[in-house]
Amino acid sequence: MRILLVEDQAKLLSFAKKGLEEQGIQVDAVDDGDEAWEMATTVPYDALVLDIMVPGRDGLSILRGLREKRNNVPVILLTA
Repeated sequence: MRILLVEDQAKLLSFAKKGLEEQGIQVDAVDDGDEAWEMATTVPYDALVLDIMVPGRDGLSILRGLREKRNNVPVILLTA
């Protein structure tokens, strides 16, 4: 399984990435919404974990854009 993890808080990003990788999940981790959008629209992920408030394109905009493109990848949204 390959997921995209998007979180702008470095400690939380590192902690979540490590935990997911310990479960055998391949994780691409980014801290910027614009980079996340580029990756989400070019790489076939099995799931996305999106922080709602990240620099650049926010998590909800990423989700909206993916659904408009008929991309139905499962998404978990993180909030503060």
